[in-house]
Amino acid sequence: MSRNMSAAELAARLGDLRRTLKLLSFYEERFVRWATQRAAPRPPNYVEIAAVNLGCTGLPLFELRQLELGPDRSSVSA
Repeated sequence: MSRNMSAAELAARLGDLRRTLKLLSFYEERFVRWATQRAAPRPPNYVEIAAVNLGCTGLPLFELRQLELGPDRSSVSA
């Protein structure tokens, strides 16, 4: 953030959010269907990234940096 924000700018009641954000009113099954339909494809090196993140494998710093290159594909688009 580029400035200090007040608590009111950072917080809201769940009931208020459910009235203004349609996704929060979805039942779980509908939300999961919505999210999976909009999920970006996994990056080509997904398996290797997951193994590193889980601590299952270690890589030299240079190789770790190489894994981070490229577009961020971890989001769901609205």
